[in-house]
Amino acid sequence: MGRLQDKVAIITGAGQGIGLAYAERFLAEGAKVVVAEVNEPRAAGAMKALEGKGDAVFVLTDISDPDSAQSCVDQTVERFGTVHILVNNAALYYEATKKIVPDMYISGMTAMTAMKSTLEPEDLAGACVFFASDDAKFVTGQTLVVDGGLAMPA
Repeated sequence: MGRLQDKVAIITGAGQGIGLAYAERFLAEGAKVVVAEVNEPRAAGAMKALEGKGDAVFVLTDISDPDSAQSCVDQTVERFGTVHILVNNAALYYEATKKIVPDMYISGMTAMTAMKSTLEPEDLAGACVFFASDDAKFVTGQTLVVDGGLAMPA
């Protein structure tokens, strides 16, 4: 049994990158996942990638529109009965970051981390699962830095 067994999660921006990595990991941990995505072709690709990995559905969602966001919640409750977890990932796309931050800078950042590797979307999924699970039921108001040791205190 997974750490998120039978929990229902809405993951915004789950059509690619970090959001898709969250969706894959949440399904592996037993959650039911709503891929809340504004881009239908991107969502179709995500749903294909998630096929056979668990109970996942796509709901067209524009989180900048309150009615669209509410519709996503309503459709989730109609399908699964409730919502346990909301991962507000939309607009935090990994690929967008790669487009904004030059590769040369990313290479330099990698060299400065204690882990000497580049952060991948899957590297964030474990922390997200932890906060969504009962393991974190007494954790509140904390910041968990997942950066490969880039911001290690002296």
